[in-house]
Amino acid sequence: MSEGLGFQANTPIQKLHFSAFGEFGVEVNMKRDDLIHPFVSGNKWRKLRYNLDACREQGKDGVVTYGGAYSNHLLAVAVACASAGLKSVGLVRGDELSIRSNYVLRLCDEYGMKLHFLDRRVFDATSSLAPLGYESFHFVPMGGANREGVQGCTEILPEDHVFNHIVLAVGTGTTFRGVVESKPAQSMVHGISVVPKTDEYIGKLNSLVNNEDVRLHFPDDAGIGKWNKSHRDLARSFASETGILLDPVYMSPVISQTLELMSMKLIKPTQNVLIIHSGGMTGILSDRWLKAD
Repeated sequence: MSEGLGFQANTPIQKLHFSAFGEFGVEVNMKRDDLIHPFVSGNKWRKLRYNLDACREQGKDGVVTYGGAYSNHLLAVAVACASAGLKSVGLVRGDELSIRSNYVLRLCDEYGMKLHFLDRRVFDATSSLAPLGYESFHFVPMGGANREGVQGCTEILPEDHVFNHIVLAVGTGTTFRGVVESKPAQSMVHGISVVPKTDEYIGKLNSLVNNEDVRLHFPDDAGIGKWNKSHRDLARSFASETGILLDPVYMSPVISQTLELMSMKLIKPTQNVLIIHSGGMTGILSDRWLKAD
C-alpha cells in the first residue's frame, strides 16, 4: 500500500572516487539511499514504509511519534504521512520550543504535523511508550524502532551484489538489525555507533554482535549531537570530491571510521566495501552547522 507515493526505494550503488580511500587501494561503493527523497531519505523511508501499511491496515487516522528538535525522523513522518493522506502528530523534546525554533520544526508544521512540545524530563520518561490519548493513531517509536522498521531495513542491501564489508551508522539499532538479518553469509557488517558505549546499549544489540561476522565500533567521540572539526573537514572534502553530502551526526563518523578500519587492516586492499548512506540531512539545517568552521 505504501507503493506509488513517489519514494524511490530502488537506489543506485555508486563507486566512490575519494582520495583518502585511494591511499589504501580498497574499492569502496556507496548505497545511495540518500536519494530516496529530500526529507524522507535513507533509512527513514525504509523504517516508515511498513509502518504506513500497518496504519492503513489497522484503520488508524495517522501516525504519532516522538523526536528531538532537529529530528530527521519527525520530518520524515510528517512528509510520509502527508504523501499517504494520513494525519501525523509529533511529540517534541523541549517545552521551550515552538514551530519557529528551527527549519525542521517549521517544515513539520508545513506538512501538517501537529506538534506538541513536552518538558524534557517528561519526554525522557515516556518517549519509549505509546502516548495516552492517541488510540486512533498508529504509534511509531522514536527513530522508527519497531518490527515494521526492521522489516523495511532488510530491503536495503542489493540482491545482485556481494561485498566483503558493509559499513553503516548505528543509532537505535533498527537499520543495523535489518541489515544483519538480510546480509549474505560471506559479508562482514561494521556498525559505527553514534551513541556512547553503555552496558544498556550493548545489551540491546548483544544478540547481533555475538556473531563473528558482525562488529559494533564505538568512536571515541560517539554521541548524538557531538560534532568535531575533523568530521566537518572530512565531510567538506568528501562532498567536494564526490558530489555527495554527508550529515555531521551519522555519515561523517561512518566515513571517518571506514578509513580507520582500513588503516588497522581490518579492511584489506584486496577487498571491497559497501557504505550505506542512511540519508537524514536535517543536521545541515541547523545554525550550528551554518556557523561551523
